[in-house]
Amino acid sequence: MKILWASVVAPSLNLLALVAALAGAVLGACLLVRSEPTLRAMRAMNRWVSSRRALKPLEVPRAMGGRVQGRSFWLGLLLAAAGAYVLIVLVWYFDAARLVAMLRGGAPTAIFVDTARWALVAGSLLCIGVGLLLALAPRALQAFEAWSNRWISTRRAAQGSDQLYLPLDGLVERYPRVSGALLLVLSLAAVAASALLLQR
Repeated sequence: MKILWASVVAPSLNLLALVAALAGAVLGACLLVRSEPTLRAMRAMNRWVSSRRALKPLEVPRAMGGRVQGRSFWLGLLLAAAGAYVLIVLVWYFDAARLVAMLRGGAPTAIFVDTARWALVAGSLLCIGVGLLLALAPRALQAFEAWSNRWISTRRAAQGSDQLYLPLDGLVERYPRVSGALLLVLSLAAVAASALLLQR
């Protein structure tokens, strides 16, 4: 993991920071030298794309209970059998130490594998329970589904977060040269820091 971080992730992040700092320096220089055309280009790029409108089809509740009716007994038995098979394999036949040795991992890998194993054990127990309810007590499962299928709209919960606020753009439009000079100085400092990190 350390080799991956040192050889791939860290240099990529440093390069990304360098590119962003260079873009900031160019924008600052443009605001200093040619303020009005730069502000016009910034206004043209400030098009708002509403995530609420784009994600609206995902927010529509869809009921799938009708597809299971009439086949609930056999589907429930199949679900319970699949959960029981996974449970038996995970508890009695799965060797976590062998998998960790095969992955050549240390203690963090062992913790991850063991956590995933017991999470899957809990999931298989849930699968057995739901399957038995579906096969033997479908009305109890329907009552549980009616209780648990309460719709919570994320669009309503995140309603205020989708509004467009541009106070910084207004400040740049009022003081374009000061903003450009400040952006240029800070971006050049970031360019120097990123270049030093890349050289290391």
